[in-house]
Amino acid sequence: MYKQIAFRVPIDLAKRFREVTHMRGDSQAQILKEAIEEYLQKIEKE
Repeated sequence: MYKQIAFRVPIDLAKRFREVTHMRGDSQAQILKEAIEEYLQKIEKE
């Protein structure tokens, strides 16, 4: 099961993210999921 998370970022940041992920063939969702997991692991170590 999945839950959608919505948030706002500056337009230029979103544009750069979209362009780079598209150019590299990366999944935006996967990158954000990994960033969240990394953040949670960091917090759990504190």
